Amino acid sequence: MPTYSFQCTPCEISFDQSLSFNEFDKLGKKKRVKCPKCKHKKGVTQVFEDILYAKVDNVTTVGQLAERNSKKIGKVRLEEAQAKEIEKQPKLPAKHWYGKMDSKKQREIFGDNNLKTQREKINKYIETGK
Repeated sequence: MPTYSFQCTPCEISFDQSLSFNEFDKLGKKKRVKCPKCKHKKGVTQVFEDILYAKVDNVTTVGQLAERNSKKIGKVRLEEAQAKEIEKQPKLPAKHWYGKMDSKKQREIFGDNNLKTQREKINKYIETGK
């Protein structure tokens, strides 16, 4: 069982207590235990010794590598699915009817000075191609 260090503020003593992981989890977020001398709970706090807990930066664990690889696989599968969707879409014909208005049609539509009828003719041409 692991040993945890605690300090009691009212009676100013430090003490160690061995607790199983299950018992330690049941203490809650505040991690309060009874002081062996004065039996208080409120003034007891856990002490973290910096010597025992070394911080290590830039370490890649197997779990981190697995997570990174799974994200890459997800991106690849997404790109493959998008490529398949693009292939399924119908392709437009090489020659479009729009944008290639002959001069007769241009005179017919734009020769009219009334803007309202011009817009109606343009909309009809866009919708039907005629």
